[in-house]
Amino acid sequence: PMTKRIAVIDMGTNTFQLIVAEGEASGYEVIHRERIFVKIGAGGISEGRLTAEAFDRALGAMQHYANVLRGMG
Repeated sequence: PMTKRIAVIDMGTNTFQLIVAEGEASGYEVIHRERIFVKIGAGGISEGRLTAEAFDRALGAMQHYANVLRGMG
């Protein structure tokens, strides 16, 4: 059977979570889990837009996760 690796990013208003799992059709095992508190709702959301600071926190978290995933291949 071929082993497969998958990643999921859950983007909530308070935290972004990265979960990476490895396995096959019969089941997967979590091999990495990480949570970053981004608080994108802090400072309010006006007209559907985040504050610049909240956007920077969210972008920083996503850049960090991209680096983690690159490192995992």
